[in-house]
Amino acid sequence: MNQFWRFYEYAALAAVAQSVGPIFTNVRFGDSTSPEYDGLSLDGQTVVEVKSYPLSRDDCKKLVEKTNKHFEKLIIIAPGFKNKYLEKGQDIWIEYMTFTTENFPSRLQQFYQEWEPQLPKYFETRLGWHHFSYVMSSGRFRNQIDKRISNTEKLKREVTKRVVFPLRIFVSISKWRDPKQLFFRKNSNTLLDSILAFDIDCSDLHVPCLLTQSGICEIGLDHVKHETMKLFDFCEDKLSLTDFMIYFSGRKGFHVYFCDYNSSKSFKKELEFRKDLVEKLKENNIRADSSITEHPKAMVGLPSSLHGYTMREICLVGRSRKRITSFRPPKPFNRR
Repeated sequence: MNQFWRFYEYAALAAVAQSVGPIFTNVRFGDSTSPEYDGLSLDGQTVVEVKSYPLSRDDCKKLVEKTNKHFEKLIIIAPGFKNKYLEKGQDIWIEYMTFTTENFPSRLQQFYQEWEPQLPKYFETRLGWHHFSYVMSSGRFRNQIDKRISNTEKLKREVTKRVVFPLRIFVSISKWRDPKQLFFRKNSNTLLDSILAFDIDCSDLHVPCLLTQSGICEIGLDHVKHETMKLFDFCEDKLSLTDFMIYFSGRKGFHVYFCDYNSSKSFKKELEFRKDLVEKLKENNIRADSSITEHPKAMVGLPSSLHGYTMREICLVGRSRKRITSFRPPKPFNRR
């Protein structure tokens, strides 16, 4: 699946939120079989549909038929319209909005050409034992080119020598004997060390995303902050872990790393410990992405890299509870 549409949808909905006010995103009325709408106004009267490709008359007609009897107004957003659906007698007011992102590739290029990777000590120490992978605009994952990326200079070179810059960069939470081959040789790699990581995202908290003029779901972020506090209490009481680092994920939540976690177990025992930990989190009503915590092979967004869907940096929040409550997300990166 082409991942450019994710960036396009987010950017288009953020533009609508700036012009008409906050909107709910990815809304369903009913179960998973009911239609999903890309955006919905606070009063429930205006619906937004976003497509990342030029639309024909038939494309527009299908969107109108999808929404015609349920809302007062439909905003259709696309980079262009081959022919608009203008048939009279509709029960809904239709607004066509042309939205382009022509400078998107050059924004990625400029960010990474000026990039100075800033990594947590755990990742930077013996960096060459981590696995790196990249999500391209085509949606494909690309493996690291070099056998071992041992320092931040090599990391930047690895990214900037690509013909197309990645939408996202991921790094393994664990260190491996043969990092480049992490997902190619079944059960033949050796786990060297691992950090305890948690991904707390407002979508996992079942909070409707309300995109504001800032391009951020403020309500969802408040819920993420509250859930992170619960996680700290649990890890301190149950695991005696108190040394943590929090990073903004670049979109909807936080990545939390516990630096005083000692992973001196075999792969099998480490896996058992993590599965048991995920169950205890559920028992204590702490909601986090279990796939990040549960498996030593998990990958997370690389700190200080760019989240290509939002163009916001995966940045350090801090190492204290106070930093969490006062945190405000960075603005999207723009060309200077």
